[in-house]
Amino acid sequence: MQLANVRFTDEQLFNALKGAGMQCNLASVRGISDITLDSRAANASTMFVALKGSEADGNDYVGDAISRGCKLVLCERKEVARVNAAVIEEPALKDRLPQLLTSLYVGQSSPKHIAAVTGTNGKTSVAYLYSQLALAHAPKSASLGTLGLTQAVASNDSIELHVTQQSINTTPDIISQFKILRLLGEQNIQDYCLEASSHGIEQQRLAGMPIDCAIFTNLSQDHLDYHGDMSRYGEAKRGLLHLHEVKYVVLNADDPESKHWSSNASEHAQVAFYSLNQATIPESAKHFAYASSIQATAKGMLFELHCSWGQSTVQLPLLGRFNVANYLAALTAQLMRGVAFAKLMSVTPKLKGVAGRMELFVSRSQKGSLIVDYAHTPDALAQALQAARIHTVGNLYCVFGCGGNRDKSKRALMGAAAESFSDMIVLTQDNSRDEAPESIIADIKTGLSKDASVHVEFDRKQAINWAYKTSKADDLILLAGKGHEDYLEIKQQRIAYSERDYAQHLCMQEAI
Repeated sequence: MQLANVRFTDEQLFNALKGAGMQCNLASVRGISDITLDSRAANASTMFVALKGSEADGNDYVGDAISRGCKLVLCERKEVARVNAAVIEEPALKDRLPQLLTSLYVGQSSPKHIAAVTGTNGKTSVAYLYSQLALAHAPKSASLGTLGLTQAVASNDSIELHVTQQSINTTPDIISQFKILRLLGEQNIQDYCLEASSHGIEQQRLAGMPIDCAIFTNLSQDHLDYHGDMSRYGEAKRGLLHLHEVKYVVLNADDPESKHWSSNASEHAQVAFYSLNQATIPESAKHFAYASSIQATAKGMLFELHCSWGQSTVQLPLLGRFNVANYLAALTAQLMRGVAFAKLMSVTPKLKGVAGRMELFVSRSQKGSLIVDYAHTPDALAQALQAARIHTVGNLYCVFGCGGNRDKSKRALMGAAAESFSDMIVLTQDNSRDEAPESIIADIKTGLSKDASVHVEFDRKQAINWAYKTSKADDLILLAGKGHEDYLEIKQQRIAYSERDYAQHLCMQEAI
């Protein structure tokens, strides 16, 4: 994650190093205004921090950083003398680094409320929903994770979401984490939620972060190549409880792992539970939220919300029971930190799903609603259509194509999946690259029966427009293949195109 615009002064660096117990003279920090863990990003204005990681040892790259003009290095071991640079050796650097970063990047304007969400599934959605619910009391907020740094902004009767920084990892490195706090503070963002992966927690990428709320979603088999077994995987997740003085702990009562979280939480922390089944809420729970009478509708999920802060009928504009659980997790975290129940209920109808992942766009006219999803394999398309089916009262449309210069064998399978799980198929363009769209669509058709209901329109926008105009209010239209992408690749050119923007444009029209 590149955050080069977050700078500090010579004096700030000198005082931060001194405060963290690392001695240097003022001359050695002169002209340095940035800090990095990547020797390739080092230069004359950058301090290089050499840490031993799980895959590489930064101490082995000190020479590389210096060769790029770096004048100041912090390292855990100094095996040979270095010339043309000041090298500070600190064996306990990993433990002292959070204090140094706090001095450099955390100030009075930094976010006052920081939630971290961990679990095998649902992290991105919970972080996304948490930041949107924060708009119940603030004009803007932010979340960080798989999609990058995303800002949520209240805009009239809707919510706008903007990715302001891309991220390589779900949980970026520790320096990036603290730089983000500085950025958010400068933007006057006070409420922030980040995804905490098990790797990120165990590798101390969140060490020293002023996290006041820990959210746990669920635990299922994943990353055992790294953690070894489920016990150690679960223990790594629970490490979130001990990163800082966590005030609030929000747990999924439907997952047995929550018992371990509850017993490991600090006696000073307030624990809350959320659930899709009232029976799993512990009788001793003082704070809770659960859903009952859950129904799938063409506009999302309808259910009764019961919690220790109030009750309400909720029409959630998201698809799937799993999103009811994600919503309860985010809602409970906001309630625990004191946001008014009524205000949160007023924001709920405006919520948006994760960009391009079964993202629902509800029509304002008497036409079908649109779902944008990234599904571009036979299995993913089948799963997306089956998920959409339970929300469909009328007909289910499937608008899709296949990529050119890629695996041709999947094209017929995509066609077969579309016919099996939808009522109307619309075949169109999808990154045809150097292939003719006509040839790609012909390959897809080989997987269809002669009785399949098919409409062909090579222009993707026109294909979507046809499906939308043809649909009725109870219909759903799955737009598969593009998801969050913002281009179409045709004849070696990338043409600007956002399926999400176009879906939003169609649905905002009052009448057609």
